[in-house]
Amino acid sequence: MLLSMRAYIRSLEFMVILTGVAMAQNNGTTEPNLYNLPSPGDIVVAAKAPESAEHKFAQKQYDNQVEVVAGLSNQIETILVDVDAPSKESPEVHHLYVIAQLDRGDKLAIRMGVEEEELAQRKLRVEHADECVAVFQATTGKKTSDVTIKDTEQVKACQSMNLYPPQK
Repeated sequence: MLLSMRAYIRSLEFMVILTGVAMAQNNGTTEPNLYNLPSPGDIVVAAKAPESAEHKFAQKQYDNQVEVVAGLSNQIETILVDVDAPSKESPEVHHLYVIAQLDRGDKLAIRMGVEEEELAQRKLRVEHADECVAVFQATTGKKTSDVTIKDTEQVKACQSMNLYPPQK
């Protein structure tokens, strides 16, 4: 169990490196910072108009999800540190404690995988919230016969991100 949780943590670190989420600027070069998670408000979308209510709503959901993922990451890290720490208890008691902690860590790692998928979805929602509002406004008043294939594809794309109709 310890191996599977550590392997999961290592794969997370690898994903962080690949996606560039945790890249830090250092004298003009980028150095990976493996334990730096995105912080609330990290996503900055260049917009011509002021931020819409839908965009603010999506950003708030993203920020909340970042906090959930960070909390799970902290819990997993605490378990790993706790398991590796020497114990004053008897070896049998410590062994049972380690097994229980690793089982808890495995469950947290599974939950973290699910929460990270949700984080990725919420990031997409932030990036495309204003676009989907524009699609909604452009297609709402149209008759079915006036809707083009492009309109239909845009509506389906927004529906796949749960942004059609827009949420405020």
